This record gives sequence, structure tokens and C-alpha cells, in this order.
Amino acid sequence: MSHGADNFYTSDTVTAQKVLFTNQYKMKVGGSLFIPKGSDPNTKAPAIIVGHPMGAVKEQSANLYAQKLAE
Repeated sequence: MSHGADNFYTSDTVTAQKVLFTNQYKMKVGGSLFIPKGSDPNTKAPAIIVGHPMGAVKEQSANLYAQKLAE
């Protein structure tokens, strides 16, 4: 059942979690970490950093690209 605003793509093969880190200016920055389901957290894997476009929030377009790349 739809609750209105839940129109963002979610993948059945990727787990998303919120992350928070401090940048070089001591500012807290929020982000999202997308991990393929079934990945071993103790194994090194390649990573891709996707920056959001200026003029949109990170949940709008960057998440779609990040999830598709994680698939």
C-alpha cells in the first residue's frame, strides 16, 4: 500500500544504511551506504563514491545511481 511520498527506487539486491562522518572542516555530513546483499563485511571490496548534484537532495538522484552501481 502506498503512503504517498514513497516514490524512490529501492533495490531487492542492495542494502542501504545511513552514515554520518565529519569532514575536514569538522562539519558533520550525512550520507548513504549501499552494499550488495550477501556481501561479506570482512572482505575488502571496491567502492564508488557518488556525489549528489547541486540543486537536488542526495535522496533524489544520487541514491538511484548508487543503488544501480551496487547491483
